[in-house]
Amino acid sequence: MGNSGKRTKREFSQEQYDILISCSKKKDSIEWYNWRAHNHDSMILLEEADFNGMYLCGIDLSGANLKKASLCKADLWRSNLSGANLSGANLEDAVICETDLTEINFDNANLLNANLSRANLWRGNLNKTNHRNANCREANFWQANLIGADLRKADLSLSELFCADLTDARIDGANLFAARLVSANLNNASLTGVKTWAWNIADWNIKGVKCDYIYNDYQGLEKFPRQRCFDKEEFEKFYTEYPTITLCFKNKIGSIDLVILEGILDRINKENEKELKISIKSIESIGVYPYVRLIIEQGKNEESVRDHLLREIQEVRNNRGLMDEIIHHKSISDRSLFFNSECIVVPENKSAINVIEPK
Repeated sequence: MGNSGKRTKREFSQEQYDILISCSKKKDSIEWYNWRAHNHDSMILLEEADFNGMYLCGIDLSGANLKKASLCKADLWRSNLSGANLSGANLEDAVICETDLTEINFDNANLLNANLSRANLWRGNLNKTNHRNANCREANFWQANLIGADLRKADLSLSELFCADLTDARIDGANLFAARLVSANLNNASLTGVKTWAWNIADWNIKGVKCDYIYNDYQGLEKFPRQRCFDKEEFEKFYTEYPTITLCFKNKIGSIDLVILEGILDRINKENEKELKISIKSIESIGVYPYVRLIIEQGKNEESVRDHLLREIQEVRNNRGLMDEIIHHKSISDRSLFFNSECIVVPENKSAINVIEPK
């Protein structure tokens, strides 16, 4: 008879656990720091440990075996979990913000409602991880494995998802404002109801994406398409086949500038409701310059659409009353760089010579 069905021996150190419990009670990590300094070759064995509600801020748990550990509501702010194994662990409602999670193993872990804001998950394994309602704002997911992850209603605004693998991920209802999805793989992912304003989607892969609608305005309130849902494969075509306009800015631009640009597009679309529709597709970069890529949803002649857009930009730039009207309508107040920045239209062949520049 083989060993099939027999439970593997739990890898657990009572000594290590007791020290960490003591540190949690004192809210002081010195005892743990000293232990690690004198036992730097020892493996951290905390499989299935109970750290629910514990205070573990700044604790060095790099390389630890925390498989199936329970860390519900634990405070791990600015701790070090790089290279640790938390597969199957329960971190519901845990605070893990600004934490080093590089190359971590979160396979099948539960991070429901967890706070991972500004955490570093570079090259982490988050296969089938539950991130529902999690705060992942400004988190770094560079090259992370998020295959089959549940990110529904998660806050991924300003997050870094460069080359992340989100194949089969469920991202419905997530906030992707200004998220960087450059070269990310979203094949067969579900994206219904995501907030997409100012996201960077250069060179992403979206084959087989399932999406009924999105919210692409600054406030994340206007459903698009407004009166219907995307047809099958329409979302994919919308971001890969529709004609686009690229606006390049010679100075930096901020969120206030994008909101004003959105107001200009609203003005154009309202005045030309039956002939023309333009919307912001993504925010990207050409070298050191930022650029905004727009989608022409309606309008047959691309050159005339570009000319119309530039005329509108110039008109608003030269008319303080129009600018104030847009700012008031969008309920924003701040200093804008948009009207001080030189703006050019870059043709889709990316020619560096033949540009159309506002006079």
